[in-house]
Amino acid sequence: LTSILAIAFGNMCSFSFGDPRLQEVFSLTERSAALLGPSEQLREFFPILRFILPSTKQKFIDVRNKGQAFYGDLLKEFKERQQQKQQQGGGDESNDECCFVKEILANGDLSDRQIVDFMVLLIGAGSDTTASTVEWMVALLANHPDIQEKVYDEIKE
Repeated sequence: LTSILAIAFGNMCSFSFGDPRLQEVFSLTERSAALLGPSEQLREFFPILRFILPSTKQKFIDVRNKGQAFYGDLLKEFKERQQQKQQQGGGDESNDECCFVKEILANGDLSDRQIVDFMVLLIGAGSDTTASTVEWMVALLANHPDIQEKVYDEIKE
């Protein structure tokens, strides 16, 4: 998740272990994934289940609002840092960090709300696919002890 955040927002998202903001983004991502789980998908495929399964609308709204606030604060911090760099002379552009948000802001086509929405989707999708890949890798290694032993030996080296 920290790698995805760094791609999106640059060096300012190099959170250390135990950082409250890192814990917050982990929690947001986890809650989002839980809300988009199988029961919610079933509700979409079979509308009759809306009368049986409890509504999650308020939970969606809560996660959306917290995500908007979290990523909105990151965007605001990013813009402030960029403004400080410009006021201090800017420095060499080639040494400046490169990230999605910087490129999006340079293009100038999106509002802050659109940028935040895009970051929520990008980071959520990136972290979910990574988590899924790791889960499958662990499951496959557990089912193939011979390969698991080779991986372990390689890591030890």
